[in-house]
Amino acid sequence: MGFLDRAISRGVSNAIGDAVQQAIAPKVERVANKAADELDKAAAAAAEEREAQQKQRASTGMFANLQKSAENYATEMSKNIKICPQCGESSPKEKAFCPHCGAKLPDKTAADGYVCASCGVQNTVGTKFCSGCGEKLPAAIEEEENAKRADERVLGEDWDTYLAPYPKWQNGGSKFDIEEQGDDGGYPAYSFRASGVGRNDLLDYKELLKQNGFTRPPGWSSDEELYKVIDGVSRSVNFSEPFPAEPGELHIWFHVREFKPPEQKKAGGLLGGLFK
Repeated sequence: MGFLDRAISRGVSNAIGDAVQQAIAPKVERVANKAADELDKAAAAAAEEREAQQKQRASTGMFANLQKSAENYATEMSKNIKICPQCGESSPKEKAFCPHCGAKLPDKTAADGYVCASCGVQNTVGTKFCSGCGEKLPAAIEEEENAKRADERVLGEDWDTYLAPYPKWQNGGSKFDIEEQGDDGGYPAYSFRASGVGRNDLLDYKELLKQNGFTRPPGWSSDEELYKVIDGVSRSVNFSEPFPAEPGELHIWFHVREFKPPEQKKAGGLLGGLFK
């Protein structure tokens, strides 16, 4: 190929190359720009995430420090007070008797209940187990014993006082409470509450009532209410909403009402007229 032929060939090749470049370059640039934008967005998102995590760690640490400071302050303050076992009010540790109800105050302060009996570590007020050895703290043990005594009192003395005609609840649970709900047609009404029970426990109590002579009111087709006439007075137990709050929180009602015998329907027609 001669010089002139090679020159013409290079010119044609360069012309074709320039044309291709002009056609492709804008598309390549757009792709590159899009990729760069996506990288920028990803980098910005990562930066925001890091900043958010840093702020969260900072706020968490600050809250933890504040909480720890509050716990330490409460623990120090509790070294100077006693808690009345009768009314639950606090009093200065120098007091021997509660200024609120007159009951004798314990010898130990509130903080003493959180000193581990095994290793002697002073624990934060409100904790149940020792941070030094894992033993249950005296305050937690005392709280459990008080709760047990309270439940025994409700199912004993309180039940005998307010709900004596009814068979006692004996289906487990805890945190028992009997509360007078006011007047119901001239007679008192009471509610009974218990925690940590289920629907089978409720069915067992219904069976216990039936074994003691309680039955459905006339015309009722369910055990939503059971009653028994005692000394001319109707005493009923209502189960319309036994778990109004959440499962495990039992709430049933005891009513005392004047007993009204169901009316007897008279036979109608000619046959009924014969027996008037």
